[in-house]
Amino acid sequence: MKIKDMKTPQWIYNRCSKYLARHVFNDAHIYTDGQISSTATNITESWRFPIVECIFDDTKENKGYDINEVTFIWCDYSKASDNLMVELFGTFNKLYEPILLQRVEQSMYYAATIEVPKGEVHYYKFRVNGQILLDPINPQRHIDSGNEEWSRFFTENCNIPITLEKWERDLLDRICNHILPFRTEDGQRFIKNYYQLLDSDERRAVAKLDESVGAVNYIDKVLGREESHFLGNYKTCLAIIDRILRNRNSFVEPSEQEAEAFKTLYDQMMNNNVSDWEFQNYGNPRHFIELLRRHTFTGAFCHPKYGGNIGAAGWEYLSERFKDEEGNTLFNWKAAIEKPLGIEQEYHA
Repeated sequence: MKIKDMKTPQWIYNRCSKYLARHVFNDAHIYTDGQISSTATNITESWRFPIVECIFDDTKENKGYDINEVTFIWCDYSKASDNLMVELFGTFNKLYEPILLQRVEQSMYYAATIEVPKGEVHYYKFRVNGQILLDPINPQRHIDSGNEEWSRFFTENCNIPITLEKWERDLLDRICNHILPFRTEDGQRFIKNYYQLLDSDERRAVAKLDESVGAVNYIDKVLGREESHFLGNYKTCLAIIDRILRNRNSFVEPSEQEAEAFKTLYDQMMNNNVSDWEFQNYGNPRHFIELLRRHTFTGAFCHPKYGGNIGAAGWEYLSERFKDEEGNTLFNWKAAIEKPLGIEQEYHA
């Protein structure tokens, strides 16, 4: 871990004003003791703190690709002091060894930026004038083995599970494979051949995920941050699906049942006609399938930094599938994406 120089005041103000612009200001939604009470804000912008960004140095080949800059911001809403002592500590540093946040000019903001390797999950807290506090503008939380609560963040390309249990991920993988085009014989052959061309680190990532293009890993991450308000939908519906498949075939684990079992249940859910569905727990199975389809396709074809589209396999699949009469691809994704995957020189994640 490396502590960086503080970002410019304008950079910090821009990030904070973007966040505040989404806040719903009225008598019922105000700042109380540093906590943000607006439900609308909590499900739209709060997850953006701390700010995780890529590092790029065009003077050195591949400089910074394996590192993210993470910027933490504390806001003194109460303005109780002209100069607070705001410290940061967490698992990215020697535990309880504090990092001092600097005040941004004479504003109510305090900030610190550190370098953290990609692909990691970390937990942290603030110490403000000696008082230990969670990050009030980051809704991500983690309860450790000692039942202590921490704020949480993860960096790009993270494949460490954070929201879904293994049985949920295994079941979700089977459903996602039914949705995606890679489930065909030709699609599976393409994915297998493509991954043989990846470097050793990317192949290890695929093996660790144990899935075709990382869609489940993307869903696990999006439910931990941007769309955490849908986590309950997944928990409830996956539990219902698990029970249905067990009742229909009590001799085989749900995630290991034949593809036909998933096809039948999927079609029934799409038609909202599942005779053994627990409607009292979730009233619309089609709603869940449509939500899952959106997340699945996004995960398969988004930028790999979000946890899906491992090694850009989804993009390469489209590149091979869509060609003109002369055999040239109609989806030249490499020209639009930065190194190391693409050839674009100006865009950097």
